[in-house]
Amino acid sequence: MALALITEHNQVYLISENMDKLKLQHPHYGLFENNYAGKIINISQEDFNLLKEGTNDVTYNGTSLVFETKNNIIENKESMDRDIKSLIDIVDNAYKRNQNNVWGTELNSYKQILNNIDTSSINYPYNGTVEKYLKSQGHSVIGTLQIR
Repeated sequence: MALALITEHNQVYLISENMDKLKLQHPHYGLFENNYAGKIINISQEDFNLLKEGTNDVTYNGTSLVFETKNNIIENKESMDRDIKSLIDIVDNAYKRNQNNVWGTELNSYKQILNNIDTSSINYPYNGTVEKYLKSQGHSVIGTLQIR
């Protein structure tokens, strides 16, 4: 079962496939485990996959996640290129801390996927996110909520 770190203000801070990966993604997860910074909750694989796409705003109501669809329109190639560059910057930052572990290997592979997107072949405006686009192309996705 997947996990989510929930802040004291009921916002999703980070998501993870499992506890072993969470320990690599966020070494200070204990602050959530001990309820100092929030809490850790179990989430379904379906919710985990939705959160990875980044197409919804989500909050926690004390018992479950509440999803609200965002208006995700990427207007043109330049906007898509900007979004991809932003994701690469986030991945690079996390990779610096994880380059010697398996999570770093996954991040590096994901960066290569991001670098290889042919943004000129996408029809714009695109209704979705970079992650949704990659998923539609059959790629594994690492959502921004997995990277801190």
